[in-house]
Amino acid sequence: MKNKLLVTGCGRSGTSYICSVLANLTPAVDIGHESWIGKDGIASFLLAFDIPATRGPKVTYKDFETVLHQVRYPLGTISSYHTAGQESWEFVKKCLPQVAEHKWEYQRKKQVPENQKQEILLASVKNWYYWNLQAEKIASWTYRVEDLPNVFEEFCNRACIKYSPDVFSKEHKKDSRKARQDYVQITWEEIKEANVRLYDKVRQLAERYGY
Repeated sequence: MKNKLLVTGCGRSGTSYICSVLANLTPAVDIGHESWIGKDGIASFLLAFDIPATRGPKVTYKDFETVLHQVRYPLGTISSYHTAGQESWEFVKKCLPQVAEHKWEYQRKKQVPENQKQEILLASVKNWYYWNLQAEKIASWTYRVEDLPNVFEEFCNRACIKYSPDVFSKEHKKDSRKARQDYVQITWEEIKEANVRLYDKVRQLAERYGY
């Protein structure tokens, strides 16, 4: 018997946020986040590939009835992913050979040496691009997390859960990583300077998603 719902996408696309939204519905939707599956499903970037994750439930996207793809504005996602830990990066590299070719070392407090910062920048950009392409391929629907209040009725219909329009009047968990010491705000100019071809591909995909 398959699990009900998987919400997936690139890491740092707001999976904890969608869990918070669904938990505030009446009745609450029991959606786990990365490390566990609730009775109604899970939100996790780890399950976008047919590769068992290094943490959390040993399942893949094939084990779910409904898969929805959540995408977030690329600069926000790329900037946030600079704070990802080594375990997350190792799993990303296992899934994406395009990212595995980039190498860097962490110093104290996850600071990256100056001469290796372009490596983690390019890895973060490729991660957004290729992970979203994979998530889009396996999902029945793609939506922008920023548009969730406007498309939530369709989300609920596709996920077979009861729609409640007033759920967004409540407080929900947001990305708090901007306050972290290792957070770096990436710009389009930096990406273009690092790799103009990759920049063009990311801008085109972002435009196709409506950004």
